Amino acid sequence: MKKMLANLFLSVVTLGFATVAPAATDEAKAAYKAAEDSATATYKAERAKCDALNGNPKDVCIEEAKAAEKRSKAEA
Repeated sequence: MKKMLANLFLSVVTLGFATVAPAATDEAKAAYKAAEDSATATYKAERAKCDALNGNPKDVCIEEAKAAEKRSKAEA
């Protein structure tokens, strides 16, 4: 009985993964790519602003720009 339940559960899980995998559409992929490109462009602009600084404030500025980029990419 346990083996039959385990096989049934495995079948349901496999079916679930099989139906979710092709769910990503071209529109979703394009939107993700656009959001990722936007995050990268924003990072580059923020990073350029950091070049005017020196020492520790520059390091902090760079790390904040990196964090903002990672946050934007994670939200995408």
